[in-house]
Amino acid sequence: MNVYDKFLIDFNFVSTIEEKQKLLDDFSKENDIDSDELIELKLQIQDLVETDAINEDTKISLEIEDGNFILYSCIKDKDSYKSGSNYYVKVDDPKEFYLSTGIGETNPIIQNIINSIKPIYYIVVDDGIGTLKRKNIFPNDVDFSEYFTKFA
Repeated sequence: MNVYDKFLIDFNFVSTIEEKQKLLDDFSKENDIDSDELIELKLQIQDLVETDAINEDTKISLEIEDGNFILYSCIKDKDSYKSGSNYYVKVDDPKEFYLSTGIGETNPIIQNIINSIKPIYYIVVDDGIGTLKRKNIFPNDVDFSEYFTKFA
C-alpha cells in the first residue's frame, strides 16, 4: 500500500470535517498530489460542510417547532444583531441544574462557583428566505438583557 492509499483510508475514516481538512492540508504539504485528486478531496469536504449546514438548519427548525426557542426582540445593535429585529433564542442555564441537585449546599466554595455560572444564549441567525439557519452563541461577557427582550 502506497502513501496515498494510506492517506485515503485515513481520510475516509476520520469523522469530522476539521480532521479531514487537517489531514488533507498536512498530506498536500508533504506530498505531491495531482490537482484533480486534490480538487476532488476538497469537493468532498465542501459537500460535508454543506450537508452539516442543512442538517443543522433542519434541527433548528424542529427545535423551534417544539418550542425550545423563544422569540426575542433586539433592542440595541450588537455585532450582527440589529435593533428592531426578532430572533429565536434558546437559553441554556447550567446553574439551574446544579442548584437543583443541592450540590452547593454542603460547601460555600462550590456554591460560589455555581452562582458565578452564566447562562448560554443560543441565537438563531437567518439571512433571509432561502438561506440556512444557524445558531450563534451570544458573548457571555455582555449582559444579554441589555440587548434583547422577550417578544411581546
